[in-house]
Amino acid sequence: MKYINVEAVEPGQYLGKTIFASNGAILLSDGVQLTVYMINTLKRIGVTMLYIKDPATDDVEIVDVVSEETKRAVMQQMGETFASIRSGKDFPRRRSALRSIRSLTKL
Repeated sequence: MKYINVEAVEPGQYLGKTIFASNGAILLSDGVQLTVYMINTLKRIGVTMLYIKDPATDDVEIVDVVSEETKRAVMQQMGETFASIRSGKDFPRRRSALRSIRSLTKL
């Protein structure tokens, strides 16, 4: 697997790691063969770097410091918090959200 700029990605290459939306939803799953449309959409939504499967580096294992589950939960919580801030709403769950994020990062 290699980590490359989205500008260098070519149609037909295979995604090396799942890409998540800011709300934690899966946008593209690991192993999907990328199309021109997918690559252009990733660029449009601001994805700049991604993992691509590469036979030359199949024996290299990339260890994540933070699990995918934790990343997804934090992104979802942050999305909710920023939405509350943007709408001008008070968010009484602020302390609860921070505790949740802190507990997730200890996993």
